[in-house]
Amino acid sequence: MKLINKLVFAASLIGGISLVSCDKTKVYPTTEAPALAHFLKTSTIQYAIRGTEPVDPITIGVGTSDVTNADRTVTISVTSPTGAAAGTQYNLSSTTLTIPAGEATTEFQLQGLITGYPSGRLDTLFLTITEPSVKPAQFLNKLTVVMGDICSEGNPFNLSDFLGDYDNTNELLGTSGYGPYTTSITAATPITATTAQISVMNIFDDGWSDPINYILDWSDPNDKTATCVENLAIGGSDAGTLNSAYAGMTIAIRQASGYTGSFSSCDQTFTLVNQLGVSNLGWFGIPANLYTVTLAR
Repeated sequence: MKLINKLVFAASLIGGISLVSCDKTKVYPTTEAPALAHFLKTSTIQYAIRGTEPVDPITIGVGTSDVTNADRTVTISVTSPTGAAAGTQYNLSSTTLTIPAGEATTEFQLQGLITGYPSGRLDTLFLTITEPSVKPAQFLNKLTVVMGDICSEGNPFNLSDFLGDYDNTNELLGTSGYGPYTTSITAATPITATTAQISVMNIFDDGWSDPINYILDWSDPNDKTATCVENLAIGGSDAGTLNSAYAGMTIAIRQASGYTGSFSSCDQTFTLVNQLGVSNLGWFGIPANLYTVTLAR
């Protein structure tokens, strides 16, 4: 019964609609959305200010929601809860931007100043689109910039910074963990502009007299790799520590095939992925016997 009543009600609505034709010659009023200004792409940026003067500036884009046939201006205000000041910690190329006629975007630059950033200083800037100018949008109208002594993996680094002790070294041989103990990087030698060899002492923490060498490659700054240099007979090693059947024989080490070691120039950490073996006999199977050593300060 309820279904029938609903159908009758719907029919009565349809029957009650009167059709009105549109006069194509009449000009009807239209409502245009107001132009709105906003930052492009992101709401937070990290800006590392390290190295030597000048550091590269960052470019920040601003856009509008429409295109017109006249130039328009967008105003940017800057505040800093940490006390960063224009001319001391940073400079802006402009705080009043022009969006040219026929275009919807423009950009400006934020330049960090090395002299304003001693080691360890960090600042936060709030960049806000303000009036009077193009009306700010309700989205991406504020940009946060965290800037200062921030390490980025893309920044240049000194190989000599890697030298020294790594007191928080841990390792995993198969499923057996050991550590922390101390290893040391005793040498770091450039090979090319983006590769170097490091020598690590006391890997395995069992009196090995040979350093174990690794090739570092940072040709892709966001995917830095560390590859073990094969050593077929490690001085001072005893394979009996791996299996008593091999007592008196030396241990061999090489990069574990199919695995990639890595390192961080910012954190000064190394993840070294190795395969162990017995000199002149062979290699322990992986992944069951994968030997991973993690170096950390």
